[in-house]
Amino acid sequence: MSSCLREIAAAKLTAALRRCGVRYSRYLAEYGSRMLNHDAEMTTLEELAGRNISPDEQLFIRPDSDLKPFAGALWPFGTFLKFFQRVCEQGDSSAPKTPVFVAPRKPIQHEWRLFVVDRSVSSGSHYRFMGDPEIDADVPDEVIAFGNHLAAVWSPARAFVLDIASIATDLRLVEINGFHSCGFYAADITRIVADMSENVAW
Repeated sequence: MSSCLREIAAAKLTAALRRCGVRYSRYLAEYGSRMLNHDAEMTTLEELAGRNISPDEQLFIRPDSDLKPFAGALWPFGTFLKFFQRVCEQGDSSAPKTPVFVAPRKPIQHEWRLFVVDRSVSSGSHYRFMGDPEIDADVPDEVIAFGNHLAAVWSPARAFVLDIASIATDLRLVEINGFHSCGFYAADITRIVADMSENVAW
């Protein structure tokens, strides 16, 4: 498959994710306690900014929308307030009411990215350890098994990406994405393309 065809296929897959309405709220409902932030609370930028929280407290904040108007991440609350001020200054009256999810910080150790094709993990890569980049093609069998379990529970499209994290001895899903908008790290791209090419009716 040429690079051009891979781009077209990836774009179609991402579009398929969006057609499924893969908002964070949707897969939080589908995966439940398997999610890293299954305790996340849905609110709005405006409501969150009005809370009495220490500027140094770190919170996980991400938009509900799969279009990601901003990236989900750990935010010191003071940094979030500065971001919210910039949002308000843009003049879009609807922006402060953007639905977001907020959750306490979790003690993440390892993070992996898995590429799922037809409800099975095709390839993957380790990409972060204790918050720092650490790229490694070796993905433990239990991580692959967890990815296959998640894909069996619910798959939003024929191909998508699972970001998995470890906390102590547990594995949790961080988020899902389309192929087109994520890094492959040390994953086996040739194998992923081959798995996608087995059925040309993408």
